[in-house]
Amino acid sequence: MLKVGLTGAIGTGKSSVAKMLAALGAHVTEADSIARALLQPGQKVYEDVVSSLDARFWQVTEPLTAKAGRRRLRDTAAPGRASGGAEPLGSPAVGRAQEQWMAGIGRADGDAIAVVEAA
Repeated sequence: MLKVGLTGAIGTGKSSVAKMLAALGAHVTEADSIARALLQPGQKVYEDVVSSLDARFWQVTEPLTAKAGRRRLRDTAAPGRASGGAEPLGSPAVGRAQEQWMAGIGRADGDAIAVVEAA
């Protein structure tokens, strides 16, 4: 099986290339979709992130819309990420989920191409 990482900045055509590869028979998933699934209430990663948050996170200074909540969670769970700082708490779990996904594809078809799209 061929494992492919498809990456690039916003607006560089990752999604378009992923669609082309899928049309040619490659198996394609998005790292963001995996992360969103792992961060749903009831998932272990969600519980780990919530339990790691300090009291500052829970002090509401703005309406907690979905967008504001994600921003606060990102800033709390991955301080300094934009400047190359700490790794997000969910990253190891996302990597494991990607490996499991690829392993399942490989078991079903040893000649498959598995593509993970990630920013």
